[in-house]
Amino acid sequence: MKIVDIRRKFAKELIVSSSLNINTSRLGPVKQAKIMILEKSYQVLIVNSLPLIVFKSDRSLFFPYIESCDFFQGPDVTIDRGALPYILRGADVMAPGIISYSNFMVDEVVFVKCEGIPRVVAVTKALVSSEQLSNMRKGKVLKNLHYVGDKIWKEVQRIFQK
Repeated sequence: MKIVDIRRKFAKELIVSSSLNINTSRLGPVKQAKIMILEKSYQVLIVNSLPLIVFKSDRSLFFPYIESCDFFQGPDVTIDRGALPYILRGADVMAPGIISYSNFMVDEVVFVKCEGIPRVVAVTKALVSSEQLSNMRKGKVLKNLHYVGDKIWKEVQRIFQK
């Protein structure tokens, strides 16, 4: 793992190319930008000392860093507490564990929340639309991309929690 300084212009281009719905007014102007290069071809865009976006080196996949989800607007689902231990071990989100959800499309980034927990516990990618979910009783709904306690989270915590 290593951290590399990048130009602010390049950071802005990455944010735009990610197609994520980021609240730029809340983030403020880009004063400092870096990229943390992780194992397994993942990188983390760090803006103003805040880990913001995780992406694959080939830029085929972008998603918010779990602790920066407040800077993004997007659909979410709420799971029951019984599903939480499985999600926090990397399991995909299954239809029976979902209590409520907002509208989303296939391949859209969806935030997973848990009843009684005020923050996002996982960042996922929709395998089906919310319209299809309304007719589902079983099966995978969301692919787990990033969750509290995964390798990406641990590497970033190791650097930023000193």
